[in-house]
Amino acid sequence: MKYLEYKETIQRGTPEFPYAYYHITKTHPRYNMMHHWHPQSEIIYVLQGRFDVFINDREYTAKAGDALFVSGGMMHGGTPDDAEYECLVFDIDPFLRKCLMTEERAAEIVTNVKPPAPTVLCGNDELMRVIERIFSELRGRKSGYKLKVQGCVLELYGELARLGSGEMPQNISGNRSRRLNSLKNALSYIEEHYSEQITLADIAAASGLNSGYLCRFFREMTHMTPIEYLNCYRVECACEQIASTNDSITDIALSCGFGDLSYFIKVFRKFKGVTPSAYGKFS
Repeated sequence: MKYLEYKETIQRGTPEFPYAYYHITKTHPRYNMMHHWHPQSEIIYVLQGRFDVFINDREYTAKAGDALFVSGGMMHGGTPDDAEYECLVFDIDPFLRKCLMTEERAAEIVTNVKPPAPTVLCGNDELMRVIERIFSELRGRKSGYKLKVQGCVLELYGELARLGSGEMPQNISGNRSRRLNSLKNALSYIEEHYSEQITLADIAAASGLNSGYLCRFFREMTHMTPIEYLNCYRVECACEQIASTNDSITDIALSCGFGDLSYFIKVFRKFKGVTPSAYGKFS
């Protein structure tokens, strides 16, 4: 069973309300945001602490009260530092899409023809007020909140379109694009084979690069080596299983690619700060 997907294809929300809201704390199985991408847009809103986020091959630091807007298709992931944060992953329903397509710049953002440059959204008071209203409605879920959220999303795109009249994102160079594709290939291979005994050479072959070059730019983009990232991914998968099944710790370790229980516990403690058994008590 796959508990995580780098290229996420799951249904977000419902067809009538395609908005998926997540409140992430330290006890959440996906507290560390593994690198992934999806066709939907995403807003990340930091409630406390600090969150270092990679979007494509650039790193951004968001602190409490900051938000990031990630356009569909952009690869992103990050490491929270004593953080609590919220995410909204959403598509645009047909009615809103029709409204947005009447505004040229908004249409470019929605269709990803000219997506806004990913950046920490904290300098625009009006934009932040819209984002705060979105998450307030999602937290409260009072009567009419779905209409309120969709209205705020429409306003959000209006503000982004207005910002778009200024600085435009730079096109990704051919070299950067190739690096991103190589990283996506490496991540996809890890996703498909994490439960097996794979090596650095296997990951490098899947990426189309030699091991040395892969390690250099993989660390540059994720702050981890490919093997460290593989182990981190395996631990995240194990957390999902601990939280959602009654399987034994030994069975979970084996299903996540750890052939030795003591090594699994050591790696788990490294990334989560507690043993798997202790994690299971508060998950």
